[in-house]
Amino acid sequence: MTLGLLMCIILLSGAATPIYAQTGYGLSIDGDLIMTEAAPINHQGSILVPMRDIFEGLGAQVAYDAGTRQITGQYGKVKIVMKLGAKEADRNGETLAMQQPPVLMDDHVYVPVRFIGEALGVKVSYNSQYRIVEVFSENVGLIYQEQLPVRDSKDKPLTLHHQGNVRLLWSQSAGLRAGEYVVAASVGNDGNIWLKTTDDLLVVDAEGKLQQRAPLKLTDSTYIMASMSGTGYTYSYLEGTKTFPLKDVELPMADWFLKTAYDPVPVMALRDVNGQLIVQTDEGVAGFDETGRQVWTVGQEELGLFTSKDDIADFIWSMVADGKERLYLLTEGRMLVLDDHRQVINREDTQWYYPEVLPDDMLMDRGSLYKLEDGSYRLVASPPTGPATDMLSIDKEDWHQLHRVDPLTGQIRWSYRLKSPNYTSGSLISALSFEDDADHLYATTNSGYLYGFDGDGKLRFTIDSPYEADKMNVVPLSSTTFLVAVRDVLMCFEYN
Repeated sequence: MTLGLLMCIILLSGAATPIYAQTGYGLSIDGDLIMTEAAPINHQGSILVPMRDIFEGLGAQVAYDAGTRQITGQYGKVKIVMKLGAKEADRNGETLAMQQPPVLMDDHVYVPVRFIGEALGVKVSYNSQYRIVEVFSENVGLIYQEQLPVRDSKDKPLTLHHQGNVRLLWSQSAGLRAGEYVVAASVGNDGNIWLKTTDDLLVVDAEGKLQQRAPLKLTDSTYIMASMSGTGYTYSYLEGTKTFPLKDVELPMADWFLKTAYDPVPVMALRDVNGQLIVQTDEGVAGFDETGRQVWTVGQEELGLFTSKDDIADFIWSMVADGKERLYLLTEGRMLVLDDHRQVINREDTQWYYPEVLPDDMLMDRGSLYKLEDGSYRLVASPPTGPATDMLSIDKEDWHQLHRVDPLTGQIRWSYRLKSPNYTSGSLISALSFEDDADHLYATTNSGYLYGFDGDGKLRFTIDSPYEADKMNVVPLSSTTFLVAVRDVLMCFEYN
């Protein structure tokens, strides 16, 4: 029974006290009311529950030795040892004090629920109105916290939560200049680490020391704010106030946004080195001068993209122009490359998450490098574990729910839910995930969180912040080490 359903029953019945009040107190884990083997009790001001209910409810193992009167609970690398009547417990060699000791009553071993929960690293609160101890198991087992040398958007340090199984080996600025941040990271074909930053392309060694810096010479897409006018649209850049006309043209992305938003609306576009505005129209992709005159068009049929305001599958979400004046277009499932004469020289379906264009026909995506050769992209280098995959998928009806999918059968191997109702910043998981030789799974969120799972879907560590942080770039270097690049810092961790 869920806690919400229980509350509804109480309210509808008009009861002044909970329906289980006569038997004691209640225990809920992640919003579900636990039917304990014996009623929780209030013992000298502390709420105690049968040991198996709290340990096994959190996914831990527990055992009781009647001869030694010793209770042993274990979750991953976290081991808790207690004795009946003793107010001290041992957690991984550390002595912890308890307000009340475990007790034996009516043939049941009772343990203090708040102590067990907090000793395992989870949040515990008490709902006095319904006399229920509420436990949220999201960070179960993550008992150690370490502040990292990188800060979030609110200038707060990111925090590593773990079980004693992760440690920071080194951190480096990697030669980044003031105001320069890492956009993407990958293993290079030379065994070093390649970093695409906001300014340049950097190559660093396995210790984060700068080996090479080269200019990107790229022009990235931006958003324009499009407004309807009598003859079409006017637009301006987000950072400017000057407006430009677009005559006798339809913008599918603007039409789609206008169905749910007020004028003006954002539209993906690119301003090239010639000053032309490149934008997707109902005819295909077109270039306009500052007077709004259409200079060139590549038709939908040639592109293989067929847009409408009711179907966004072929919307272009990213545009990049390189130093050769090639134009790179990315939709949800396709990459197109146009040469300087606006002829399509590459068109291929792809499962790339968010590829980053590099100079010399190179592409970086999810920790791997690709090169355009003979009309298609060839894998040049990837982490020892292989390219990132889509092993983690988001539930279509619940963005807090993750599924580990078997790539061969398509069956769900395990699921994980971000359980705490107050923990929403990292709830939307991107498709970026790696699995290494030790069956560790790394997954990043769109809001800058990193989760580490074992092969059974147990959370083994997280890196997060109280506020939304920049996107983390993760590159496994071996079965025991991985690299994290975020903002202007590189960090290398050891994981076992």
